Amino acid sequence: MSRTAGVWSETALQDIFLRADQIAFDDRLKLDYMPRIDLIEAIDRISTAQIAPLNNNSKDYDVQVMWINNCALAAQSCTSCSISGNELSTNAQTYQITQCQEVPFKVDAVDFYDNFMNTQEVVAKGMLTAEKLLIEQVVQNWLTVISTAGGTNQWNGDAGIATVLANETRINPVNYTAANMIAYFAKVAQFNQFDNPVMVSGNLLWNEYKNAQYNAGSSVDTGNLRRFGDMDWYWDIFNFNALALDLYQYMIQVGTFAFANRVRPSYPTTPLNLGDNILRWSRPATFWPKMLIEWEQTIGCSYDQPIFNIKAKVHWEHLQNPAGCDEANTGTLAFHAI
Repeated sequence: MSRTAGVWSETALQDIFLRADQIAFDDRLKLDYMPRIDLIEAIDRISTAQIAPLNNNSKDYDVQVMWINNCALAAQSCTSCSISGNELSTNAQTYQITQCQEVPFKVDAVDFYDNFMNTQEVVAKGMLTAEKLLIEQVVQNWLTVISTAGGTNQWNGDAGIATVLANETRINPVNYTAANMIAYFAKVAQFNQFDNPVMVSGNLLWNEYKNAQYNAGSSVDTGNLRRFGDMDWYWDIFNFNALALDLYQYMIQVGTFAFANRVRPSYPTTPLNLGDNILRWSRPATFWPKMLIEWEQTIGCSYDQPIFNIKAKVHWEHLQNPAGCDEANTGTLAFHAI
């Protein structure tokens, strides 16, 4: 071991990183530390904007986001000898990253003298648990953002199935079946000009989707799985229920949101020893590499053994594209079973 005279070096920290990676690749052990990944994949799928950190040496957490703006284009009567038209542009917007969550924990090596687990194993598992908790906070924040971003559904047909309100479409639960809703969603996507829609859901249509998968190899109900193939679907029953959104489903156009994540310049990707047994570093989350986490570790001493004080922190913002062509067309539609 690389610990000497009560000091825990960067070498031992690399050993902890290695153990955490080994756990992440163990199909049995990793299940305790994996966040629910469906909505992580949805966030990555929808985020297409170009994001650049600003003022890397500044304490302010600002980013510049470049959104494509093609709203000024319009069809017109033919003209002679003129090809001039409205200009395409990128709307460069500056945003401040305001969301922050942290998970602190402590590990005392003395507690593991007569324990089957060694200290490095426990620290590695503590770090993976902290990552999981932070990812779930980021995902729940995204659900909070999209739940307030609903525009007005431009398809007001199918009155027997749906009632269109200003910021959500209400549907009688008895109509919320795959046979009714999948075809209905296809019409909604067309009338709202969602050429690349993504469906995000908690409990709604989950049972039907799973049953369609189970029946795909038999002669029973084989059409439902093909129905779900019209667009990308993502479910997260846990986080939807945690926010009391289990009766909601969202259709989101790709490009509507962007995920911005920053770390302080003083947190390098390799551990930085600040002296006095203080280490700082940043590292991509094990199960979501696009999310960078800041880590800080201080070392105390107990009976000539180290006491780890570790803190994981993430700074982020979920941003909505401001370049919608119509105030009613926000790029997000909410469907409520009520």
